[in-house]
Amino acid sequence: MAADMYSNIKPVQVLDPVSPAATGAAAGTVIDRAGFNSVTFIISNGAVSATGFVLTPTVKSGSATGSLSAVADADLIGTEAGATISGATSDGEIAKIGYIGIDRYVTVDLDVAGAATGVHSVVAILGDPINAPQSTQKA
Repeated sequence: MAADMYSNIKPVQVLDPVSPAATGAAAGTVIDRAGFNSVTFIISNGAVSATGFVLTPTVKSGSATGSLSAVADADLIGTEAGATISGATSDGEIAKIGYIGIDRYVTVDLDVAGAATGVHSVVAILGDPINAPQSTQKA
């Protein structure tokens, strides 16, 4: 039998592809993990034209959608520093960071520093569903 990841994940858009007009924070959409036991965030970067560019993720979680706070390092697989994308040579770079805490609601905010350039996005991959298979092709 072939291994099947397709039926055991659900992708959810956290931050639509955006080209920032200025440096600063871009807030991600809050994701409800109900029905899933794991989540990995994929941070994607498009073409960058500035050497001072830095894209730093902040993973947030909470038991209610309106009260999310920064996640403790013990609740992450990988680090936010390790998922930071920087420099003019980061075209097409992809980073990942996992959340292993118990909170139901999660998101990732991106902080753009140094130069407002490129196109960035974040997708959450919800995994280990309570009810499988997950047969919906679109989130």
